[in-house]
Amino acid sequence: MDKHFINGKWAASTSGETSAAIDPSTGKEYGRIAVGTIEDIDAAVKAARAAFENGPWGRLTAAERGRLLLKFAALIIEKKDELAAIESRDTGKPRTVARNDVDAAARYFEYYGGAADKVYGDTIPYLNNHFVAVVREAKGVTGHILPWNYPMQMFGRTLAPSLAAGNATVLKPAEAASASILRLAELATEAGLPDGAINVVTGAGGKIGTALAGHPGVDFISFTGSPEVGQIIQKTAADNGFVANFLCRTIYAMSGVGYRLMRG
Repeated sequence: MDKHFINGKWAASTSGETSAAIDPSTGKEYGRIAVGTIEDIDAAVKAARAAFENGPWGRLTAAERGRLLLKFAALIIEKKDELAAIESRDTGKPRTVARNDVDAAARYFEYYGGAADKVYGDTIPYLNNHFVAVVREAKGVTGHILPWNYPMQMFGRTLAPSLAAGNATVLKPAEAASASILRLAELATEAGLPDGAINVVTGAGGKIGTALAGHPGVDFISFTGSPEVGQIIQKTAADNGFVANFLCRTIYAMSGVGYRLMRG
């Protein structure tokens, strides 16, 4: 748990530093998490970019992606007791609530696994002897900044549609609740998702969350948290010239799907 998960492997922080993981129900330290750096974010984004552009993840068909997501969902359910124990200890919530969160996370991957090959384009009436079509494509590399209170649910809610669309992903979980996210990333690899499809960097949001939102290799960012921090992320993303979607006071749709207009 004291390492990042980058390109399908455990990786120590370039800072060499770790911070305490605290069980809120007892106030006691039960482990350590890596303190991420800008260099760690850069490594994770580059791994995601390589997976999307040149790796096996980017070469999969939509149906193949869907099958992997369904396999991942089944593995989440298989590991339900383990994941619920991790989530309960990391967030301080009752074990029964944590078990429900495992079910929710799995359900997102089931839903979007089934939907992966059903993202259709459109044809648009235009002039005579012209053909206009809208083709939906993956954005590329999507960044995800998750909250502390429902990490597993938000992992499923934001990651499943992005992966289904074909994007490669980089996650920054809340520094107070990273354990279940790291375990899920490891399980995704066990389920067969190629290296680089999911990358996780842990640490303080003020530093590496901003670095993720401002990285030139990121095409889309999703953020769940306070409106105040959301404004910072939105400005950083806008300065970097890409889209940011949020779950703050207002809920916006998140998909990680881009649109390309084709005329013929």
